[in-house]
Amino acid sequence: MSFNINEPVTNPELIEALQAFNAAPSIEKQKLLFNKIKDAKLLAPIMIVIPDNVEKNEDNTMTLTQETQLSFVMINNNKNEQFFPAFTDWDELRKWQNIEDQQTLVVNIVDYQSLLKDSKECHGVVINPFGNIIQIDRTILEAIVSGNIPPSAIKESEISITEDTEVLIGSPTEYPQQLVNAICQHLQTKSEVNSAYLRLMIQNQQQSFLIVLDINQGINPKLIFNELGEVIKPYLVQDKFVDFITADTSFGQQAIKDEKPFYKKKKGILNRLFGK
Repeated sequence: MSFNINEPVTNPELIEALQAFNAAPSIEKQKLLFNKIKDAKLLAPIMIVIPDNVEKNEDNTMTLTQETQLSFVMINNNKNEQFFPAFTDWDELRKWQNIEDQQTLVVNIVDYQSLLKDSKECHGVVINPFGNIIQIDRTILEAIVSGNIPPSAIKESEISITEDTEVLIGSPTEYPQQLVNAICQHLQTKSEVNSAYLRLMIQNQQQSFLIVLDINQGINPKLIFNELGEVIKPYLVQDKFVDFITADTSFGQQAIKDEKPFYKKKKGILNRLFGK
């Protein structure tokens, strides 16, 4: 195994795709983001013990022997789940640990696919965990590598509807009560969400549940979409997907017209007294 100890790593196109997706999520932006992830070279923090007899090659690489001890660092999220951290550049890496001689390898997403096969306790990869973050679980990573992104991988974000898109909106014949209960329970911790609506959407002959959220201005909806995406995963049956959209969009307004929300934020005593 060989690696370059001084190889510069920059990913301007990936960073741009991350920023664009986080600022205004859409299916097309997520597809572009996944393509950039597939092509990227990333910095992986490692812990390595190199034998004294190993020296640099003429091309500034080092060839590791069987005696070399190498392990990839893992970090925990707020659910205490383990992920391999990956960084788009040295600036992002230093947001985690600003260590001058930080040991790293330059890897790609396929390398992480191999690592996960040998690391059953690890849930996936998180890119730029202290910056423009994206968390990639095992299923999504496999889809990125294969290039076959399933609809479920791109549904937990704001949908993109154009004028020539044919969309049908209605009420689900089978009400997903457990899914709704899970959403309600989570939204009770989100004071920035005022109400939530459930609809059935048919787009390009594909059915999905549509969750429309009334969110306070100035809040990044993607953060809430991502949280809810994790909350509802245990309650999604096969071939059932969920789209999220905000109520302040024209499509969101059309979808909830004359509908009652399944969740409504409880008003505090001061709001009730002053009629807010």
